[in-house]
Amino acid sequence: MMMMIMISIIVTVLNAYGVHVLQLIIIYYGIEFLWTKSGALIGYFGFGPEYEVVFLILIKLFNITV
Repeated sequence: MMMMIMISIIVTVLNAYGVHVLQLIIIYYGIEFLWTKSGALIGYFGFGPEYEVVFLILIKLFNITV
């Protein structure tokens, strides 16, 4: 129940302030979250932390070409 209330508050705020709130979420939490998840994904495939930058570059190149 509490999660539903939190989601509805977030949706309401995003609808009201849109891009600005989304940018703040990405800047203050999103980058750290995605960096952690990409490190976990790389670890799952058996690569170490030194491959994180290579992985991000490959994702960026894929994103540009698609």
